[in-house]
Amino acid sequence: MNNEVMQKLCRAGRTAVGTGLAAGIAWLLLSRSGAVAVGIREGLATCGTVVIPSLFPFLIFSGLLGSTELGEWLAAPLRPLCRCLFHLPPETGGAVLMGAIGGYPAGARAIASLLESGRISHTTARRMLCFCVNAGPAFVISTIGVALYGSFSVGAGLLAAHLGASVLVGAFTAGAREEAHSPPLRRYRPLSTALVDSVSGAARSMLTICAFVAAFSGMRVLLLESGALPRLCTGLQRLWPVPEGTAFYTALIRGLLEVTDGCMAAASLPRETAFVLTAFLLSFGGVSVLFQTASAFGQLPMSFGLFFFSRLANGCVAACLAYGIYRCGLLGEEAGAALVRPVMGGGAAGIVGGLTLIGMCSIVLLTVVIGGISTKNEVAYGKKADEMI
Repeated sequence: MNNEVMQKLCRAGRTAVGTGLAAGIAWLLLSRSGAVAVGIREGLATCGTVVIPSLFPFLIFSGLLGSTELGEWLAAPLRPLCRCLFHLPPETGGAVLMGAIGGYPAGARAIASLLESGRISHTTARRMLCFCVNAGPAFVISTIGVALYGSFSVGAGLLAAHLGASVLVGAFTAGAREEAHSPPLRRYRPLSTALVDSVSGAARSMLTICAFVAAFSGMRVLLLESGALPRLCTGLQRLWPVPEGTAFYTALIRGLLEVTDGCMAAASLPRETAFVLTAFLLSFGGVSVLFQTASAFGQLPMSFGLFFFSRLANGCVAACLAYGIYRCGLLGEEAGAALVRPVMGGGAAGIVGGLTLIGMCSIVLLTVVIGGISTKNEVAYGKKADEMI
């Protein structure tokens, strides 16, 4: 009887908390509707100037990879790399390539296409999601490096840290080589039909991506206008002080929500801190990118929590690599001048130390779970995207 009463009290408590949160959010949306509208407009502006031009062509290309022989042709040169380094079947070469050059959801969409067609298993898709969700070189070099920092070298350094982290995480999470998979016999569609379907599918994906970018941009402004974001940053600064003050935590939280917004905020930080934090945010991707990736699948091959840890591992490893790149002076004088700002020094080493510890723990967790030790269904097969979002 006591257990039954406790269960009823817990359910009632959860219901009360959920109702209170829903009422609070509704009140904030009504009382700060003007600020939310401004944030959504800023998000849509970001979509029009950054997201759509850099991502839409690669979404079309990823659709062509999965529905034509083009994917087989591109996968051929990458088969030795997939087999020896990542222990993946040869069919994954095209998806690995798209994960490296296509932008965040393009790699996920290529993995989803392989999974839906039966050419890879859930286990393979789960492992690939740990390192095949990356920012595209056009976004990192042109938008972040050249447009934001005014330096091609900064963009190249960030891209090296970003892709280097993906390779390391992919190598660490590689288990035993998967046995030869016998996919069903496929008949590829004509190029004209595949192009029409790819453009239509890319347009639907692009609409979903822009919706997430706009939603999280509005959320960021809502947190700022309500005072929640400044109070949270002040609390974090008191708990773990950094020389950059609350500006560092503001950029971090904004980037954890939406990567482009966070990178723009990080650019105002000093020297190596800006470089290291930008590398972390690019590899983590933000919660917005996590949801965009989940939307590419009817059923995500891994639990959302495990996917979050995989992105955290990528971000921490990228931050450590970026710190090494900056300290070794590999950016060149032009990049160093672009990153120099008159502020109090230090701070990045402590930040990198903490990220290193977090990254090591995340990689250990990924290796243990993806290696097959865990047999829980929610880890093996994940949850439906709409349940997680």
